[in-house]
Amino acid sequence: MKEKSQEHGPKYWKSLDNLAETPAFKEWVEKEFPSGASELEGVGRRNFLKIMAASFGLAGLGMTGCRRPKQHILPYAQQPENLIPGVANFYCSSAPGLTANTPVIVESHQGRPTKIEGNPSYKAFGGATSIYNQASILDLYDPDRSTKSIFNNSKVSAYQVKDLLLRLREANTESRGAGLAILAEPSSSPSREALKMAFHNRYPEATWTEYTPSQFLNAQKAAQSVYGKSLKGIIDFSKAKRILSVDADFLSDGDHALANSRGFAAKRKILNKNEVSMMNRLYSVESNLTTTGSMADHRLRLSVSQMPAFLAKLAIELFSLSNTINNLGNQLSEIASTCQIEEKWVNECAADLYSSKGQSVIILGDHLSQESHALVFYLNEILSAPVALLETGNLASEILDLADSINSGSVNTLITLGGNPAFNAPADLQWSKLLNNVDTSIHLSYSYNETSSESDYHIAQSHYLETWSDGRTPEGHLVPVQPLIEPLFDTFDELSLLSTLVFDTPKESYAVVTETFADLGGTDFSQFLKQGIENSIAYKTNVSKVDVLALTQLLKQTPTNSVNLGLSNLELRFVPSFHSFDGRYANNGWMMECPDPITKLTWDNALLISPRLAKDLENQYGVSIFADSKSMNEGSAFFKSVKGELQKNSSVFIRGKESAVIAEIKVRKNNLEIPIHVVPGLADYTVVLPYGMGRKLVGRVGENVGIN
Repeated sequence: MKEKSQEHGPKYWKSLDNLAETPAFKEWVEKEFPSGASELEGVGRRNFLKIMAASFGLAGLGMTGCRRPKQHILPYAQQPENLIPGVANFYCSSAPGLTANTPVIVESHQGRPTKIEGNPSYKAFGGATSIYNQASILDLYDPDRSTKSIFNNSKVSAYQVKDLLLRLREANTESRGAGLAILAEPSSSPSREALKMAFHNRYPEATWTEYTPSQFLNAQKAAQSVYGKSLKGIIDFSKAKRILSVDADFLSDGDHALANSRGFAAKRKILNKNEVSMMNRLYSVESNLTTTGSMADHRLRLSVSQMPAFLAKLAIELFSLSNTINNLGNQLSEIASTCQIEEKWVNECAADLYSSKGQSVIILGDHLSQESHALVFYLNEILSAPVALLETGNLASEILDLADSINSGSVNTLITLGGNPAFNAPADLQWSKLLNNVDTSIHLSYSYNETSSESDYHIAQSHYLETWSDGRTPEGHLVPVQPLIEPLFDTFDELSLLSTLVFDTPKESYAVVTETFADLGGTDFSQFLKQGIENSIAYKTNVSKVDVLALTQLLKQTPTNSVNLGLSNLELRFVPSFHSFDGRYANNGWMMECPDPITKLTWDNALLISPRLAKDLENQYGVSIFADSKSMNEGSAFFKSVKGELQKNSSVFIRGKESAVIAEIKVRKNNLEIPIHVVPGLADYTVVLPYGMGRKLVGRVGENVGIN
């Protein structure tokens, strides 16, 4: 619904060489530098641009530079409080995540947010932020963000959107919400949780579903089974000397990664050789090469389908070392026999973990099965692991349940709060077709995306720096989401939209946040905003033990078929794209420019395969995947190895860009063509596919970038 630039994707961010081709640029040069304008043509063009690059930047590419404007301007009649031109102001806020918020301090210049840094008041993060927190400031000024709400491809005013919400409230109050469904992204906001409860009270027959492709709920489901409550674990790395990571990139993935990496790194710092024994030791078992795996002292490559067998063998060994008596032996032996695992590696790992009982912990990847998570809860209990189990609340229904309700015809009105399920929902659901079965579909979204185009109404959403809200840190401490600027356009936030639906007299977001603060036991809201965190509020810690009988029943669901992976039986694993996450940063130029920490790819995604699989493909199909014997570094003595051979690059490059073989993946009825990229350290027959790229309905930066 917006005009597109002729340039998109990587070309959108080229240098002045590309920009100089435009007529507007040439016209500006002729006015600004008449004596050198002719140098833009012919052989002198590049030299001229090199010389004048600094002048172009200072002039502002068409702005007035350092000269005074011709029109008269007037100073403030009444100087705003605490606003001095050129002097920054700093405000506490927090960047929303899927399971927790990151406390931040936002720099503001004359009412405009310009930079985000971490809040040092939150000790766990130590004033650090993630790359996504840093990049989120760019989204605020994204020229392709939604500026108006839309109904049937026509722009509608904010008043018309409010009328729509009031009509929905009136109609669904009489029916008690029958036929009404909300699909929301996960959130740690207690204010939204309060509005969710109010929604259920007003519309008891309505449904509330939460979904994002980047959040797995198997750990919480497992906790529900063996503890009777939905829990999440927080690890105290200051007490962890032995760490086993099972397909968990805990140093870079998740809303608690900043605290994990700081805690882990603190135990790696030594001043002399006498302190070596104080260092922690990391064992990593993983299918993909990750930041965590690259830091491991001992690393074992293993496919995801082989992880249950590894955990079963580990459990048997730990039971033996600890003389633990239970009825799990036969089940675990059956699971362990599904594939061959290196016995010595498992036994040495188990012995080292048990020798440091009380200071050992096992961390499991969120994507692994519910049964595996339940078993790890029990193993950490045996090891007396330094893990605090926190009560985070009940789980919402899942998108599969909502899809069944839509197919059965029981959903008449669907309100989607954020996200983009038409792009990233499971392909088997065919979400775009599902929306055709709904009478009225409404999508609250920051940009006009694939789901917006399939919905009847698109409601433009505010940036988190434009609206009031709140959230929790991983431990449950309350943090504010404080606006630094009035909404730049007629947009709506999640809290105000829900408030209009559930209250006869809608409340402003600020009122909802202050009420929640008081209800949770907060006393000084002004101090809360100044500090940026309320440490007295936190999740409740659970100290119950694992129900071994429930674990026994759960383990019976673990498949016991033999795992035989090979060239004709590959394992496909999906991971979020580093650049766009699950697609939400697809139009963020900073994220596209930032290299993937493992593959170093920018502006693209690829199918990641192991060197072993690449060799098998070359032998089987006669394709050339690896580079020939000629090295990129030939002629350089610096790159000679001890044996005197040149270091060879496994990839083929043309003008600095990697030239890769295109592979076709077939999963049931779905086909995908994508370039392959060889990554050492992957499990032999596991292929890794980063998702979130290849969006079609996106802004100028992300258009036609990568593969969907």
